Amino acid sequence: MKRYIFSVLFLAFLSTAYSQNGKLKIATYNTKNDTQKTEPWINLRQFGARDFLEHYQMDIIGTQEFFHHQLKYIVDSIPTKYKYAGVIRKEKEEYNAILYKEEKVRLLDTGTFWLSDTPDIPGSKFQGIDYDYIRICTWAKFQVKENGFTFFFFNKNV
Repeated sequence: MKRYIFSVLFLAFLSTAYSQNGKLKIATYNTKNDTQKTEPWINLRQFGARDFLEHYQMDIIGTQEFFHHQLKYIVDSIPTKYKYAGVIRKEKEEYNAILYKEEKVRLLDTGTFWLSDTPDIPGSKFQGIDYDYIRICTWAKFQVKENGFTFFFFNKNV
C-alpha cells in the first residue's frame, strides 16, 4: 500500500510540474541492473539506453537499477550534458538517480530516504515485512530557470 501512495504522490507532483510549465520533458527509465541474470549491458543494452535518452532529450529522468558504471556511461556518452542526484542503495550498489539538464533546471535540494521504519538509516527495511531488496526513494527540489517555477520530483522503483 505504501508504494502505491508514493507512486500517486510522484504522479501528482509530475502533473503539477507539467501543468504549471508545460515545457519540461520528464521520464522514467529502468535499465535493469548489470548482472549475469540479465542481458549483458556492454555492447547490447548500453547503446539502446544511450540512444533512447539522447533521442527524446528529456529534461529530467528518474532512473532505476543503474549501477555506478552504467550511470557514468550515460552521463559521459550523451552529448547533452546531464548531472545527477542520488546515492547508492546499500546492497548491489544500485542507484535510483535523477538525471537532469542543468541548463533547464536548478537543483535546489536533494535527498534519499529508505522505505522503512527508520527512513534516515541507509539500508533499513520495514520490520516484519519480508522482501528481497532494500527500497529507497530519491527526491529533488528543482526550479525551472526559464520562469522560476519550483517543484519536487520523487523517484522510486516499484
